[in-house]
Amino acid sequence: MDEQRATHVLRNSLIDKEFLYDTENSPELLEQLTCVPLASVQAASFINENSMTIASYVKLLVGQEQSAIDLLSQDFEVDAKAFETLS
Repeated sequence: MDEQRATHVLRNSLIDKEFLYDTENSPELLEQLTCVPLASVQAASFINENSMTIASYVKLLVGQEQSAIDLLSQDFEVDAKAFETLS
């Protein structure tokens, strides 16, 4: 979706419409969600349920992304004995 339609989906999904006037974080949220409608509705639902701002949600989202990157970047060792029992 383009940003205008994505904003419309987000607007219709948020209980507190004041959040949409957050001209810095609303576009950032839609960019992070790549303007996918279902992702926007799910984000709005989380924001509504937890009474949080869009800025707080973006911070949480970016933090989770970095945590996933850090976790996937770690080296790991395979326990050869455990692997042998699976074969």
